[in-house]
Amino acid sequence: MRRPRGLPGRVRGQPHRGLLHGRHRVRRPREEPRTTTIGVNDPLRLDGDRVYTTGHGFSPTFTVTRPDGTSLDDVSVPFLPSDQATMASQGALKVPDLGADGEDQLAVEGFFAPTGLVQGGVLTSVDPRPLAPQVALVAYQGYLGLDSGVPQSVYSLDSSQIDRGSLTEVGSANLSVGESMTLPDGTTIAFTGFRQFAAFQYSHDPGQLWVLGSSIALLTGLLGMLLLRRERVFVRAAAASGGGGTVLTLASITRGAVRTLPGSPL
Repeated sequence: MRRPRGLPGRVRGQPHRGLLHGRHRVRRPREEPRTTTIGVNDPLRLDGDRVYTTGHGFSPTFTVTRPDGTSLDDVSVPFLPSDQATMASQGALKVPDLGADGEDQLAVEGFFAPTGLVQGGVLTSVDPRPLAPQVALVAYQGYLGLDSGVPQSVYSLDSSQIDRGSLTEVGSANLSVGESMTLPDGTTIAFTGFRQFAAFQYSHDPGQLWVLGSSIALLTGLLGMLLLRRERVFVRAAAASGGGGTVLTLASITRGAVRTLPGSPL
């Protein structure tokens, strides 16, 4: 049974703490490779640069064979996780090159379950680990509109193409690894396995030390203005009585202080 379009599957399970952590082999020039763990808050640090893991998912692989023997083998398609707890993922396979003309192109919507379980005729995922991978596929044939100049997502089909009949549903099936479905025109779609992918972010901030120093200087100056008492100093020079020189008078007052004269009501 196929999964209805646009409806995410019911999922069970607990979040998997290692979903965005992975072990990778890193090799510097003229050094032996080493294995390290890269995570969201645990980046790989190399000479001041940082590499973060920002995402992880599965890419199911398919083999599509036309009745005349033309085939695409082990095509890998990235599926985006729709639930991080069980890594249930959704994606689309677009095959415009196998059609005899522009009106005979193939598209497949899919739902990938790392540990699949069919409940009530609907495929669900119950565990983020790939213990029993399955896919639910819905196949369409017609015109994909890839050369129309209108931007499309690589992760989903253009629903407007389906709504106006440019793409017609021609089959659906739930498949385990090694199984295949056959369309009315004899085209077969085989689920051959899966790969895992990770998304990384590279961060290079050569000016971060300058920004840190400037921030510290700014805060230090601000604290000094708030905590230290500022004084106003007044200087007056006047000739001494009798012409015996110059008298220098100094006075100071703390800014913000209120001074009153004797007898003043304040």
